Amino acid sequence: MKEELLARDKGKIKYNPFYAWGRTQGLTRFGKKILNPTFSQYPRFLVVEDEDALFTNGYGIFFKEPKKECTLFGDEKHTLSKIENIDIVQKVLNSEIMHYYISKTSVSIDGGYPCYQKNFIEKFTIPEFSNKEVSELRSLSNQKDINLFLADKYQVNLLVPNLSV
Repeated sequence: MKEELLARDKGKIKYNPFYAWGRTQGLTRFGKKILNPTFSQYPRFLVVEDEDALFTNGYGIFFKEPKKECTLFGDEKHTLSKIENIDIVQKVLNSEIMHYYISKTSVSIDGGYPCYQKNFIEKFTIPEFSNKEVSELRSLSNQKDINLFLADKYQVNLLVPNLSV
């Protein structure tokens, strides 16, 4: 076992002790986050409220710390980049819009499980939402209603299946 661990990263990196974690991204970032597995039949983005929680598998979406930026044009921050809207981002990521996007841009493993790794999901775009749209989306709890709202927002005509499994 020791030889296998020492051979990680083609032996270029020396870990001390030899059994130390090779990748520590999920062990060193703190704060509220959205986690998702690498492979999943449908989008499964989970909000983790515990700011001290760590993870070792899958991917994490972290929100940047808010900065006060004053410009001539006012607040240029995207509404959904604010941590208080993490629930809205989760609804967008768990939508049929994301499922459709991943089904067209990602690879799948046997059984029809598409890949939700960073290089696929980072290209997914989230449009700007007005305060009214944020409030409306926040009030929706039925997945079909959320999907219909987002299909209208994205101006697409998708069949909206029931993704609740």
